[in-house]
Parts: sequence; structure tokens; C-alpha cells
Amino acid sequence: MQLSRLQFTWPFQALADESRFRAVRLLASLGRPLTAGQLSGGLGCLPSHLSRHLNVLEATELIEVRRRGRFHWVNLRGGGAYESLAAAVLSMPDSDGILADDIARLLAIPSPGGESDPYSAAGAADGAASAGGSASL
Repeated sequence: MQLSRLQFTWPFQALADESRFRAVRLLASLGRPLTAGQLSGGLGCLPSHLSRHLNVLEATELIEVRRRGRFHWVNLRGGGAYESLAAAVLSMPDSDGILADDIARLLAIPSPGGESDPYSAAGAADGAASAGGSASL
């Protein structure tokens, strides 16, 4: 019984870290998947630093990561409580302008060339074939 109570608090514990909070907030504000490289650039952190945070967010089921070719596509998990939590994160004030800075950095990053979004219908069909391989951030 205690374990199930802990499982319900894991997403909140994950969001207690500023980098993970900012990642979820950036994804929620855009409403679309980003590559791990785009997310790293938008947050202004090293890919290795982001990788650890993505592992935590994925373990708590706040995000899902789809590997397609050499890209890791990151998206917020949809449905019920996850959408409500993402909406709550997004509704928090940006008085320091951190979200605005993250978005500005992200917009300065070029989109991955030739890669389609694996969360779209066409991308999901293409990504299923390449999901088995290991990819880099």
C-alpha cells in the first residue's frame, strides 16, 4: 500500500527539480514534440545533463521519448492527470522571464533536417520500424 502512495508522488518529486520543471513547461507551452537536442538547446544545458532529467521524467511517465533514426523525440504524455499536471505547470507565472528565454533560445535552433515528427500519423508509422535501435541525443 505504501508503494502505491509513493508512485502517485513521483511526478511531483520529478518536477521539484528546476531543469525538469522547465523541460515540462517548455513542452507544454509549445504543445508539440521536440528532439532532445532542441530541448537541450532551448534549456541551455548540455545533452548529457538533459539525458539524466529525461530519464527521470520518462520513469515518472510525465513524458514519452520515441527514438527515430538518430533523434530522440520528446513529448508530454497525454491523458487525464498528466494533461492536468502539464496545464498546472504551464499556468504558473513566468515573472522571471525564464520560459520566455527558453522559448527564444529554442526558436534560434534549426529544426532537424528531413526528420518528421514521430508523433504524427506518418511519423509514427515510419518510427515503428526504427524504434528498436539505439540512438544518440
